[in-house]
Amino acid sequence: LKRLGGNSLFWEGIMPTKFFFVVGTGCSATTWLYKILRDIPGTQIEMYWCFKHDLKEIGKAYNSEQDANKYIRKFRKPLMLRRLKKVKIYGEINCVLRWHCGALKRAFPKASIIHLVRDGRDYVRSMMARPYRFADNPEKEDVATRYVRPKKGDNCQEKWASMTRFEKICWEWRRTNEYIRGHLKQKPAQMERMLSDFDYFKKYFLTPFGLKIAKELWAKRIKIQGKPDQRIVLPHYSEWNDEILFQFNKICGVEMMACGYGESYDSVS
Repeated sequence: LKRLGGNSLFWEGIMPTKFFFVVGTGCSATTWLYKILRDIPGTQIEMYWCFKHDLKEIGKAYNSEQDANKYIRKFRKPLMLRRLKKVKIYGEINCVLRWHCGALKRAFPKASIIHLVRDGRDYVRSMMARPYRFADNPEKEDVATRYVRPKKGDNCQEKWASMTRFEKICWEWRRTNEYIRGHLKQKPAQMERMLSDFDYFKKYFLTPFGLKIAKELWAKRIKIQGKPDQRIVLPHYSEWNDEILFQFNKICGVEMMACGYGESYDSVS
């Protein structure tokens, strides 16, 4: 399987007619998206396939495109080969592959890659509500920043050790979306509009792949989204004080605009 996983001609012969990946930071309604797409006839929609060692692979891909290529070729392709069904459309919603965009493009040149983004202010609030993970984590780093940290030339590198958890999560949101945009050269799909505008949802996730879902089903699924996280420790961004706003704007302001949050962002900055 590993040998076949690297054979491009072999993959050309078995790939479905339509093939797409959805990548992003996570905490962006990916579970909702998976559940609404997975039951469409003639499709195979997968989510995550996340393994414990994936967390380290995220860091390897961040630091080396060569390692990212190797991971896709030697692990992800063979895994997909074992699970691939005879379908016309295959989609994978996988935020673990956020730093593998370049490798995915090289491995699957005919596949579509969709960048799903969430308003950075809400993403930070959601991440701040989550407990630190792993008992063997003496530095108390979040999963997102345990293996991904500023490189040389990044203005956050030298002050990383003294940055607050809030600032680090802000940096991770900015840098991840900056990277994905740079590789895909396209506008990201905003989570908020995906959940509020059916035509927008169709434009990004249905029409390009010939998928169809009734607007009534979409509206019904919107109403049964998960309950708001009761662990939220930061107030809504409209209630942020000047210090928090300044920190967020300094780190994420430019990327917020680049991701299309200009109008709503201007209203509170």
